[in-house]
Order: sequence, then structure tokens, then C-alpha cells
Amino acid sequence: MHNRLDDQTFIPYIPQLQVFDDTRQPLDAWNIRKPGDPLAEISETHDTNQPNTIHYEIGHHSSAELRVTKLSAGLVRLDLQIDWHDRERLLKLRFPLKFEPIKFICGKPYGCQAYPVQPITGYDKAKWEVCFIDWLVAQGASEGTAIISAARNGVDFITRVPRVTITKGPMFPDPTIDTGRMGFTFWIYGYEGDWLAARIPELARRLLFPRFKTIGRPKVGSFIVEAIRPTKDGFILHLFEPYGRQCRGRLMLNRNNYIAYECDLWGNPRSATSRVSDELEVILRASEVKAIKLNIVK
Repeated sequence: MHNRLDDQTFIPYIPQLQVFDDTRQPLDAWNIRKPGDPLAEISETHDTNQPNTIHYEIGHHSSAELRVTKLSAGLVRLDLQIDWHDRERLLKLRFPLKFEPIKFICGKPYGCQAYPVQPITGYDKAKWEVCFIDWLVAQGASEGTAIISAARNGVDFITRVPRVTITKGPMFPDPTIDTGRMGFTFWIYGYEGDWLAARIPELARRLLFPRFKTIGRPKVGSFIVEAIRPTKDGFILHLFEPYGRQCRGRLMLNRNNYIAYECDLWGNPRSATSRVSDELEVILRASEVKAIKLNIVK
């Protein structure tokens, strides 16, 4: 993917749909079967009336439609509609890269986890697929690509590029779990430099939750306001640190008559109260979740 999208090209970056044989194997934790070469069961057609849409025929029973929309410089949205009826098949979406990755970083609940390009331990070699939540980064030496997903997906890096699992056709425990029509939404963002400077977790929150309303916003510091729970005399804010490092910042509030204190998730105080004006100082350890209660002074 290009770092900056060419304004003359409406579809600068096309991911690839791949289908794999996914037959049953003996259960062996140290002999997990990895998907082999992709099967030649996908044919694609382009409609001249819809230059930003690709139609796919998958095997004899399934089909898909991929729509690519350029949103801004460096940001592309993918809308994938699938009608899936295959058995013992695994459908993946492969994201080719224009650079050599040096590591992959996956979003996790309240944090992240980095994975090497080449597995190091025997456990990593046996575990060919991992889960990512909200976002995934392929980081190169001086550039990177972020994949933001509206669902929780499995992904593998066997071919040194991200391959996201879309649907399966299992025989056990529920053969019809992925059968029928379904939709997936992805955003692809190309950036220069490091993923920390690009603030990928914060970009993912803005894209996935555009209507999330808050009584404040981070002014300094890389933390995220995840949830707000109203109480009879104020609010409880849930904050978390997504980059895996300690941060110190300030939260700008929309009014200046709060009494603030750290609390647990049920609102029970953990620290002494302090009067705050329109800014609240926040200190978070790596991947820490913190709840802060704000009581309105009347």
C-alpha cells in the first residue's frame, strides 16, 4: 500500500480473497494443521459501471462483493459482503504490503501485543493464528500499514503479510455457523514512521465509534476514554492505556465544577477527593485500566 494515496487512482490498494482447504484433522495441540496453498476456486469480475466494486464467485455455492472507498489521504474503507455456503473451506482476506515488515502488533483488550515476523518459540510455531481486536499493524523500518476491523478476527502472518480469517465451513460443532449473508468492514491506513507516532489505537476508536460522546477529551497523553457511566451525582470514566507503556496526560473537561477521585468499577473510592477545574491529570501504567468518578459540585 502506498504511504499516501494517489488522487488520480480511485482504487490504489486491493486486498486478495483466498480460500483454503479446511478438512478435519486429529486433535493434537503440537501438530496444528496450517492452511496449505490457496485453492483456485475464486474468480473475480469487474463492472465498468461500478469501478470501485469487485464481484467474486467462490467455488460452486458462495459469492462475495468488495467495495473500496477512498476516504482521505492514506485511508481506505473496505466493505465486504459475503454469501457463504461452503463446507470444509476457510476464507481469508490477504493484505499485500509494499514494504518488508519487521513486526506485527495486534490490538488486545486494554492494550496490545507484538509478534515477530518469524516465530521464535515452539509455542509460536505451533500457534499459526492469533486474534486481534479493533486494529492490527504491520510495521516496517520507516513506514507501516494499519488494518482496522469492525469485528474480532483471527489473523496469521505465515507468508509475512497479514491474512485475516473471514469465514469457515466447519463440520463441528456447528456446520451452519457461518452460513448465509454477512458483512464485514475494514479500514486500511498507510503512514510514515512508527505506529506509536501515528496513534493507531486512537484512530481505530474514532472510526469504530464515531458517535461516542464524552464529557472530555485527552489533551496531553496517549490514553483512551473507553466508557462513561452516569451516576446520580456525576459520572464514572473508564480510561485505559493502549500502547503498552506508561503515560501521563491531562483530560480536558467541559465544565469546571467537578470533584474527582479514583474508584473501582462500582464507584467505591480508592483515593482522596480533589477539586478539579477544566483539566484532570491522569497517570496510567502500561495497559492499565482506571476508573475515575466525577461528582458535580452544585
